[in-house]
Amino acid sequence: MATQDTPALVSLQYILAIVKAYLQVDDKQDEFLMQLIIDCVSDLNIFHADISGQNTVTLYVSAINTVDLPVDFQDYICIGYYVGNQIVSLTYNPRLAIPQTQDCAEDSSPYPLTNNIELPISRQYGAAAITTKHYKIDKRNRRIILSGSIPNSQVIMEYVGSGISNDTLIPRYAVPAIRAYCFWMHVENDPRVAYNEKERKTRLYVSEMRRLKEFETRMTIDEIVDSLYMGIRQTIKR
Repeated sequence: MATQDTPALVSLQYILAIVKAYLQVDDKQDEFLMQLIIDCVSDLNIFHADISGQNTVTLYVSAINTVDLPVDFQDYICIGYYVGNQIVSLTYNPRLAIPQTQDCAEDSSPYPLTNNIELPISRQYGAAAITTKHYKIDKRNRRIILSGSIPNSQVIMEYVGSGISNDTLIPRYAVPAIRAYCFWMHVENDPRVAYNEKERKTRLYVSEMRRLKEFETRMTIDEIVDSLYMGIRQTIKR
């Protein structure tokens, strides 16, 4: 009899069913357990492992040279624009002013842009001589502030998201860590559970989380060979 391969990606509902089976609880705790699963997936994505993958989106520049951040944005990896089939990174400039309203074609911002040459030496890195197109992240208003003409008014951004949506799929190798997190938080705030049992559940989650990180960051044989050959040079025999 031929064996059937199991899917590499599983849904949140699948993980919920597994957790309920281990804990032997009824449907009354579905909402609580699902919230634990969502919290764990977000925590793993942001701080520990990239289980949902990096997101790449095309964002359109507004009339005031700003771009709205995606709703699940947590941190960015790369911001740039297309030139042919390559992405050219924009230059980070923390001195960009927040766009204000304009009267009579005059910018009313109290902080006009200054020439990058005037910046201190410690802040010139990445702010000049690379590209004339700059950006700044305005996290409070959840937008990107741009300067310079962006081709096609389109910005390409790779970013780390929360990893949660209606159709989120999780790699099967991440299920043990999520399951251990649910076991831990299920008893963490229960005064009837002994402290040593709570500590055991905590250590179980830490162990599974470390195993997950080691799996995701391990080097392939090609990467090991490349790192070894990186420092080898061929010279003339004497």
